[in-house]
Amino acid sequence: MTMVRLTYFATLLLVAACGEFSTQAYGNLQDQTYDVMPYAAKYVMPDEEVVEEDPYELNERKKPRSPASRTVDRVRKEDLVKATESLASGRLTEADTFAKEFLFPQMTQPTQLSELGNLRNSFLNKFLNASSGAARRQFIEQTCLPILKKIAEGNYHPAARLNAVLLIGGLNDVDASTSERTAPVPNSQAVDYLLSLAESPDTPEFLRVGAMTGLHRLVTFQAAENRTDAGPSARIFRIALGIMQNAFPGQDRWSSEVNYWLKRRSAQILGLLKNKGPNNEAVVALQETLKDENLEPLLRQDVMIALREMNVEGDAARATLDSVISLAAKVLEDEAKSIRSLIEEYVSISLLLDDSYLIDGASFQKSSVGRDKPAAGAGGLEGGNEGPAQSQKQSGKKEGFDLPNYVINTIRRRLKSSLYHLHKTLSSETLQQGLSAEDKQRFTRARRIIEVAIRDTDIGLVDLSKPDATTPYDAQLKEKTTSELMYDRFMGLSSDLKALKKSN
Repeated sequence: MTMVRLTYFATLLLVAACGEFSTQAYGNLQDQTYDVMPYAAKYVMPDEEVVEEDPYELNERKKPRSPASRTVDRVRKEDLVKATESLASGRLTEADTFAKEFLFPQMTQPTQLSELGNLRNSFLNKFLNASSGAARRQFIEQTCLPILKKIAEGNYHPAARLNAVLLIGGLNDVDASTSERTAPVPNSQAVDYLLSLAESPDTPEFLRVGAMTGLHRLVTFQAAENRTDAGPSARIFRIALGIMQNAFPGQDRWSSEVNYWLKRRSAQILGLLKNKGPNNEAVVALQETLKDENLEPLLRQDVMIALREMNVEGDAARATLDSVISLAAKVLEDEAKSIRSLIEEYVSISLLLDDSYLIDGASFQKSSVGRDKPAAGAGGLEGGNEGPAQSQKQSGKKEGFDLPNYVINTIRRRLKSSLYHLHKTLSSETLQQGLSAEDKQRFTRARRIIEVAIRDTDIGLVDLSKPDATTPYDAQLKEKTTSELMYDRFMGLSSDLKALKKSN
């Protein structure tokens, strides 16, 4: 299987977002010395006690071992309750003290790096959520922001610094209301700080990622309610546009992974803002990006969605729709090739392990020389009809090798997601305005091919509520495995789309 290499910024992002951490993932970072914000004395666990507990959890899975540590744990939880009540009542003294002496110091402790995501979510959803109105804003601006900025800019562990920026991005003056169907309102000072990080060419890459995450969150909320804040929105637009134009100060020093991630986020932001910019600057930048057909499919997809949201017209619309056809063909071909590659890998693993039946549905037969080998089609979907395959036919078994269901389902979900957005773009009436009859016919044909592709991602699925129901490929599935049939269909549909592109 394809192994995903975690880069420096991606690892840091996972640390804060998912709470997963391994010091080995940072290489020489583990050899550096970082500052730690100290607890108040009453919150410090005894030296012999290494267990760090989450004060938000009333029922801990792992209890302290000593009476002294049980006392400290009790004090933490009691003070948390008092601080929360203080915050809810608008009396901020106890909340302020507890945040400074325990909650924020906890987010810099080496033993808590793997829990940063949980700590951040608990702070926002269980602690800060207890407050509202002017008291909440005062607590955010006079207590939270100064400490979090200190962590973000200080010599603290990179994971703690990124967590601080992500936490700043989550600070709301007003939370979402499901009853009133309103989005959160982020704190203005928090937004200003995120903008300062995103605008500075000297901001470390991992903090820039965190800042753009918070700004994307702001724009998403504004788009949900069809509202904009002229000041921040204009600054965010210039940041995102500069990144898409490859003209942001210091962008040439970014790693390829960070540049890719920030371009995706910038395209999403431009689409949400629906701002074409003076002289169609944003449209031109996005169109220039689309010209590179070797770009990662997800980045091209984000750019297309942004152009669709901007309701571009004329040549820009035509170029966007042409790119949809090109991308759909590439996505289908890439997924087909991934199926072939995975089959070859699973077959190889099975052979190396003495042909143990690792995968349900694998069919292996003895060859004339007495060595197990995969049936025709496995490890090369154009396999011939030599002995093992003939034996399978005579025994009534399918030829070839099928991937595990969980692997096939992953391919299904990934492909459905991409094809859905591409189909939606081709279905945009605004984009098709002003096109020639020939172009409209070509794009209609492409849309229908993508509809077939979306249907074909369900090859091999059975509706258990309708045991007698049939599918278009029941007969073929008697001869081929689900994986092989999906490969054939995806490659064929990709060729159909390429033909439409070439006919342009």
